Amino acid sequence: MSFSVRYASFSDHAALCELYRTYYPFNHPLFYPAFWQWQFGPAIGGRCIIALDSEGKVAGHLGAVPGGGLVWLINILVRRTGDMPGLIGSMFHLARTQGPLAVALANDAGARLLQKRGWHRQPNLRRLLWISPAVQHLPVAAVLAPVALPKGLTRPASGFYEQPLLDSAVLPGGDECLLQAAVGGLRLVSFDEVEQSLAWAQANGWRWADAVVSTPEDEQWLLAHGFQHRPDFPWFVNPPDFSRTVELNLFTEELLPAGFRFSRLYADMSRIGLLPADVLPL
Repeated sequence: MSFSVRYASFSDHAALCELYRTYYPFNHPLFYPAFWQWQFGPAIGGRCIIALDSEGKVAGHLGAVPGGGLVWLINILVRRTGDMPGLIGSMFHLARTQGPLAVALANDAGARLLQKRGWHRQPNLRRLLWISPAVQHLPVAAVLAPVALPKGLTRPASGFYEQPLLDSAVLPGGDECLLQAAVGGLRLVSFDEVEQSLAWAQANGWRWADAVVSTPEDEQWLLAHGFQHRPDFPWFVNPPDFSRTVELNLFTEELLPAGFRFSRLYADMSRIGLLPADVLPL
C-alpha cells in the first residue's frame, strides 16, 4: 500500500483523533483542540507530521518540536505495524529537514525502534526531588496536597508557558517553573538560583519541587541544595499515579555536541497529564 507524508494543519485534528483513540485514553490532552494547537502551532514552533494511505486515511503521526539545536520527536504513532514499509522513515526524513533528531522518554517500543535504527542511546536523564522540611515526615501520598496559588508572580515569556491548563511562574530569583498547586509542587525548568527558589517555596507553603538534569555538574548542584533521588515519588501528578514509572532515557540520531545541557522545555516532558472532566472535548 502506498502512502504520502506531509505537515498537518488543525483541519486534520478530527481525523488524527481517530488514530489517537488507538493509543490514548479519552482524556489525553491531544484530543483537546487548544492543546493540540499549542503543541503543534507557532507558540513553541512544533509541527505535526502526518502520513496518509492511498485512500487518504491517517496512517501515521509524528510530532516534531525544536529545542536546544535539536528536533525532538514525540507521539510516534502508526495505525498498523508492518503494512507500509518506510512510513516511519519517511516521517523521520521530513522532520530531519528541521534539524538533527532526538527523543526523550521513549517507551519500550519506541526505545527498541530507535535502537534498531542505529540511534545513539545517551546516559539517562536524572530526576531529583526536594521535599519541604515541614512535610518530610509524611508519606509521599500525604505530601501531594494542594496549596494556594500565590498572587503577583509573572509567567515566563517563552511560548512554552502558554500551554493550556498549566500555570507557570518566574520565581523571585529568576528561576522558571510550572506550578502544580493541586499537588503542592513546583516543577523547576531552571534552577540557577535554587537556594532562593526553595526559600520562597518553603515560605509560601509549597511542599515539594523537582528538576531534571543531564550533566553531573547540575546533579551535584541540586544535591548540594537538599535535593534527593526519590524513585518512590510519582512522575505523573496530573493526577498522581503511583502505578506507573518512567525511564528518563535520551536518544539522539547523531552524537550530542560537547557540553549539551538538557532542558525541561524540550520534547513533551512537561506537558499536562490527563485532562480534568470540566475541559474534556465533546
